[in-house]
Amino acid sequence: MKTLLVSSLISLTLLNSGFSYAPNNKIKEYDNTELKQIIAISDYKPRSIDLGISKISSNLEKIKEDEARKIEEQKKIEEENRLREEERNRQIEEEKQAKSKQEIATANKIASMRQQSVVKAPEPAVSTVVPAGDLQAYAKNRVCEVFGCDQWDAYYYIIDKESHWNYLAINKSSGAGGLCQALPFSKMATAGSDYTTNPNTQTEWCISYIQSRYKNPLGAKAFWIANYWF
Repeated sequence: MKTLLVSSLISLTLLNSGFSYAPNNKIKEYDNTELKQIIAISDYKPRSIDLGISKISSNLEKIKEDEARKIEEQKKIEEENRLREEERNRQIEEEKQAKSKQEIATANKIASMRQQSVVKAPEPAVSTVVPAGDLQAYAKNRVCEVFGCDQWDAYYYIIDKESHWNYLAINKSSGAGGLCQALPFSKMATAGSDYTTNPNTQTEWCISYIQSRYKNPLGAKAFWIANYWF
């Protein structure tokens, strides 16, 4: 290929110089310098093309590096967001658990304080104490008459929580007393002057109180569960 190109260049040079080739003509002699120039022309390489290709390759490599860097940065951002979300959820869960524990502790404390505050009054002569079975039988009969027997369990719950069905129970710190812990205890006098010794009189007062304030024992029970008093 190089030989053919050299020959072509020589021919072109001869034509440009006005040389007319003929068998009888004398071929012009070229010195070594001219031949070297001709050969140098044949060895020419388009350097600008090589530089362009090199620049394109360099740009492509830079683009790849930029894309890889952006992907890595995005992954880092996503990981940071995930960790922040996990931390936020953990804090929320800890706050919920702490609040729940605090509420339970508060409820237990209130119940314990009420339990401790209800003390048993000095018992009178044994013959005057009404058995719990008798006073519960009377109370159930009256609850069924006033509210309906479906309300009995709720009524039983309230009295059991307030005094454990002890009609002689007195709260020394507050002054409440009786089956449903009337505050003050003397309020029960509206149901009868014997309210301090007669559980049936106390039952009448308790039923009247529940009816006027909560309509029925179920309403009173719901309030007691929410507030630990009624």
